[in-house]
Amino acid sequence: GRRAKARRVARYLDALEPLYRAIHTESGGKIIIDTSKHLRYGMLLTAMPGTDIRFVNLVRDVRSVVLSRARPALMRDGQTRHADRSTRPHYRIFKVVMRWAARNELTMRLIRKFGGLRLLYEEFARDPRPALEALAGPERAAAAMSRLRRDGDAGEVQHQLAGNWVRGLRLEVRETWPTDLPRWVRATTTALAWPFLRRYRFEAHRAGGLLPR
Repeated sequence: GRRAKARRVARYLDALEPLYRAIHTESGGKIIIDTSKHLRYGMLLTAMPGTDIRFVNLVRDVRSVVLSRARPALMRDGQTRHADRSTRPHYRIFKVVMRWAARNELTMRLIRKFGGLRLLYEEFARDPRPALEALAGPERAAAAMSRLRRDGDAGEVQHQLAGNWVRGLRLEVRETWPTDLPRWVRATTTALAWPFLRRYRFEAHRAGGLLPR
């Protein structure tokens, strides 16, 4: 029932609030970056008192998602495949597209209500500057871009962006779906997702100056 559910949520929030407060106190930081991927968890945090929340929705091309979901997953050693996955690709086009659309649409509602950014992964990987400027302003974005270029030239890791454990950590665009997906899969996925693909673009809502000085 609703009352039992409300009590469970309240107990969860009672545990989360001191956790986040301790992170803030012990780190001395002004902002906590939580990279949790679950939308329901993000919605839960909006009910936590004393928080100022922004959301960043990273949208990957749905055809890349279909390709990624179809590939057999590897264990952390980069060689052993999960026992329950076949080596043959299995395309779940309708399921992937519907989940992709629903999650991104619901997340956009949170962004419009609480503030934040919607980023297209491919655009962000090519040029992070617009996102950095929306978060921190032009001057600090330029400083961050300079740092990223220096680190990249030195061969250092730039980002770990919710990536697979066995993949490289450098942020880069790998658009292999135009060649790796069968033609019928590309056409079906594009047709199903087309109304949503037309709407997904970079958006910023009340995110300016979010990053602390």
